[in-house]
Amino acid sequence: LFWLKDGVLYTPMLSCGVLEGSMRAAVMRLSPYPVKEVRAVLAELESAQSVFITNALWPLVAINRIEGVTASWQAADALALKERIIKDQQNYIEANAIRWQ
Repeated sequence: LFWLKDGVLYTPMLSCGVLEGSMRAAVMRLSPYPVKEVRAVLAELESAQSVFITNALWPLVAINRIEGVTASWQAADALALKERIIKDQQNYIEANAIRWQ
């Protein structure tokens, strides 16, 4: 889970139970925003401008609403970051294609 608020990209700390996955690491590495790992409650998302999730199969999925949270979010920031991640993955594959043959 990630949320963008006031020019900072937030994500729960590993001690909150999230997995230290490769996609999470890629988002944190490629983010054009400073990244902060925090302990936060669901209400923190109320004032976010963008919210998204990741996992090993999806580079990034924008969330537009969560049950129990009154806010809704725009996908533009999440989609821009998704494009950045996909491009980075393509560059990595192209740069390492010779080693894989």
